[in-house]
Amino acid sequence: MRAAAAGDIAAIASFASQLYSLHHSWDPVRFWDLGGDDPARRNGRERFFRSQLAAKDTVLLVAERAGVAVGYAYLTLESHDYENLLERAAWLHDVFVVPEARGSGAADLLFETACERARAAGCPMLALKVAQANARGQVFFARHGARVTMSEMVVELPPIVS
Repeated sequence: MRAAAAGDIAAIASFASQLYSLHHSWDPVRFWDLGGDDPARRNGRERFFRSQLAAKDTVLLVAERAGVAVGYAYLTLESHDYENLLERAAWLHDVFVVPEARGSGAADLLFETACERARAAGCPMLALKVAQANARGQVFFARHGARVTMSEMVVELPPIVS
């Protein structure tokens, strides 16, 4: 487990692509599909994570197995988050481990390291969202002490026909 470096951006963007596509497969209306190999999307993901690597209130972590990246975590440190009614918290946006490394403990290390980094930054809590369809993720986070405090709901609005 280590902090991400510039040389990890392509791998992180690839992992994010898989995560985004998975969410889109669960609910294509709710989740924007930013995955895939389209060069514009790939470049956009890489540009985004490169900018986050340089952000002072962002933590990007990489899990490795035998020197090869197998997953990542993306965390931001927030204060006075009026949108989410949080005075001070760390937001865990992404935790992803490639399928062949699942069950190896990599996700546990990513999550535990994210919590340690949040605690070290003075955050009294870590907040996260997990897709309703992601039963495995819900069990994983509950096992690590997460509890449900709010449920997101969406209403699909049909277009106005004139």
